[in-house]
Amino acid sequence: MEKSEFIHDPIVSRVKLLYVFLGGSMAETSISKKIEITIRAMNNHGFETQGVFVHNKNDNSSHPDNGITYLKSELTESKRFRKDGQKESDWMAFVSYVTPMIETMDYIYLRYPLSHPCMIPFLKRYGNKVVIEHNTNELGELKMLEPLHPFGLSFSQMLDWFSFQRLIQRETSVAPKILSMIRLGLANTPETVRYQKNRTKDYPCKLLTNGIDFSKKSPRKYDSAIDKTLTAVVMRGSAQMGIYDGLDRLILGLKNYDGDIRIRVVLIGKSFKEDLELATLHGVSDAFHHLGELHGEELEFELKKCHLGIGTLALHRKGMSEASVLRVNHYLSIGLPVMVGYRDV
Repeated sequence: MEKSEFIHDPIVSRVKLLYVFLGGSMAETSISKKIEITIRAMNNHGFETQGVFVHNKNDNSSHPDNGITYLKSELTESKRFRKDGQKESDWMAFVSYVTPMIETMDYIYLRYPLSHPCMIPFLKRYGNKVVIEHNTNELGELKMLEPLHPFGLSFSQMLDWFSFQRLIQRETSVAPKILSMIRLGLANTPETVRYQKNRTKDYPCKLLTNGIDFSKKSPRKYDSAIDKTLTAVVMRGSAQMGIYDGLDRLILGLKNYDGDIRIRVVLIGKSFKEDLELATLHGVSDAFHHLGELHGEELEFELKKCHLGIGTLALHRKGMSEASVLRVNHYLSIGLPVMVGYRDV
């Protein structure tokens, strides 16, 4: 039997699987929703799946009632000033949790964390149980986020720059070893599959795109025509998305727009400060309306007032041309047409 084949037929014997997300948010994000949907789908197809989010939140946010176990990882003083210290703490929290039950689990399904040497001892012993999910070109994304240079920056920015050099070096040298130790890789685009396979010899990486769950969606009801205003929506889950979602391109486009239809852009999520400042600089701030974070029915209510969903417009900034984006799938699931700057798979 090849390394990439599953041992069990879940129809014949119920496969026990642990779905792990390191650094997982306690909030209702697109990633957490995807994981909940995936776990539900796996269980509906004969798997016995548990979810584990390892997080480092210090607030008192309540955990969503979604059947997922939330583990708090403690950052020790010796790791506090290292950019990868939290990653090591998250991994060790996961190892401590899973080790007592590992023999009862058939597979560990892990959203890919950036590589770290601390992962190697566990994978040497249990790598044949591990399936890793890739959602990006990790090295390209690191280089995109890397500060430009260490000189002329503040002390903390200089530390960031040197930390990024370590992360990039590990993703170049440690990652191939880690990937060679696991059972199977899954990537969400053909482009990402090719990238991952080229990282190490004989890496069994397969294609598994992001799907859409229509079970709890109701399509938006469109008016017969757009009157005088077209409302577009941009959802953003994290600050780093701002670099490659390309909202700056939309702002510059609106600066040069002189059509008869008014364009209104609704921003949902955090971390739009720099974009709003750019919109003000170019005299188009009136077109943007930041609603903050929205979830559940409140989010769906606002989305159904929109005419267009805007996805990623600058994926090329991390060296990619294909994607399977969760928020775009969300738009499509309620019948919103979308505008994207990549090949959606």
